[in-house]
Amino acid sequence: MQSLEKFRSGKPRSYPDQSVYAAYACAELGLAFADIDGGTGLVFSVASAANSIYFGAGRCSWYPQNNATASSLASDKYFTNAILERAGVATLGGEYFFLRDRHRAHRAAGHERGDAQEHFRKLGGTAFVKPLLGSRGDFAQALHDEASLLRYLDEVSQYYDSILMQPIVSGIEYRVFLLDDEMVYAARKYPLPKGERWDIPGRMNLSAGGTMVLETPRSDAVLALARKAVRALGLRVAAVDMFTDIGGDPEAIRVIEVNSNPSIRLLEQSGRGDLILKIWRHTFLAMELLGV
Repeated sequence: MQSLEKFRSGKPRSYPDQSVYAAYACAELGLAFADIDGGTGLVFSVASAANSIYFGAGRCSWYPQNNATASSLASDKYFTNAILERAGVATLGGEYFFLRDRHRAHRAAGHERGDAQEHFRKLGGTAFVKPLLGSRGDFAQALHDEASLLRYLDEVSQYYDSILMQPIVSGIEYRVFLLDDEMVYAARKYPLPKGERWDIPGRMNLSAGGTMVLETPRSDAVLALARKAVRALGLRVAAVDMFTDIGGDPEAIRVIEVNSNPSIRLLEQSGRGDLILKIWRHTFLAMELLGV
């Protein structure tokens, strides 16, 4: 296999990771990669002799084998939890609240800013909150008093129109990446060492300043639950974030959220270009750019 460094070399820092990986996979699998946006990587095509498809960065999906309905449902954390709970998949639950009055006439009562404050009190004045449609840990934060909640709602309302509020739990956090029913990799999230501190504006995930390491969970139940979650949502490609050993109980496992458009930069950082190639090969096969 060629080096990923070759495909990243000379590109601006803004060049999307997945565009690099797509170009790399095309070179390895005999497909044609064409950047059609002046070298930004924001829009590109992948073509075989008989077929071609387009990809776009940003909010566009890198995994067209996931249908639009499944991807949209997975992007809403409340919808995801509702579907998973109905399928018998344990989640962290949570309630959603809107931060603006716009479109209020089109939604049921009980989900406004005042309701968020009341629910926060019911949770004992402490909760984990994050944007309902956020990604990459954006504004995901634990809050421990009502004054902090009010400041949080004001700040987040500048960027998002709704949040999910959940009880705070402690456990071991894993990400399981699946292609259909196959686990491609699992990773464990570790916090920063004590005494270190990062300031990350606009991104306050508890693990945003930590590290992820390729590591398989000790329990087979983690993979079984991840598979069940992905099947319930109807996804072919997904990364399932999970807590295990909740409260020190090795049998307590909960799904945090399901990502239908996950980043795979960890694989590049871990020297696993073979797994990046495997993921993109799955995409190209699904889009009939490659023969079986």
